[in-house]
Amino acid sequence: MKQSFKFFKLLFILICIFFISCLRNVNENKNGKVTAFVLYNDQEFKHWLKDTLVKLSIWENQKVKNIAKKEIKLGKDSLSLMIEICYSIAFINGKEKEYVEKEISNMIDLLNEYDELPKKNFKLSFTYQMFYYPSSIKQLKYEYIYEIKNLEVVENDSNAEFSLIRGRLSGKELIKRNKNGRNDTIEIDFIWKGDSLIKHKIQSGTQKM
Repeated sequence: MKQSFKFFKLLFILICIFFISCLRNVNENKNGKVTAFVLYNDQEFKHWLKDTLVKLSIWENQKVKNIAKKEIKLGKDSLSLMIEICYSIAFINGKEKEYVEKEISNMIDLLNEYDELPKKNFKLSFTYQMFYYPSSIKQLKYEYIYEIKNLEVVENDSNAEFSLIRGRLSGKELIKRNKNGRNDTIEIDFIWKGDSLIKHKIQSGTQKM
């Protein structure tokens, strides 16, 4: 009886060792595939980055350089790319020239949607930031996220700084310049209820210039 017990105990230990060995081999194979996949995507991203940097140098020679300043930052080991473009455009009687940059057209449409596009002379400025990195999907060379910030509309007698959430306007801080030497500051929230836009004034104040 004791010999049978020892036999089954030894057999159980051998089975456990065999199972653990198999499991370890499976994990090593998986890790190898993951490592190879990551290295493949990293290399694909670096090839894409090399071609993209050439195109960005061509961008510098286009007319858009007169209305925008671009900053490029490369990540460690060339595995990320950050492009930050600061636009500044003057509008005459609420009209602009024809620009090839879709970011400008999209911003004009966005302000128009919220009825925030002035009809007189004004200056529009904003920053468009894009961050590129290797994709986790083998079929893609890269993935990216973008952010719009520092959106500002300046008129002769006012200054409006807009806040954005996920590319949509969420509110603004309006500073009106008065002839009496004081500035009126108004904070407004933009709230959509169905298809209707409500502009809710949440705070106001007056300051000396």
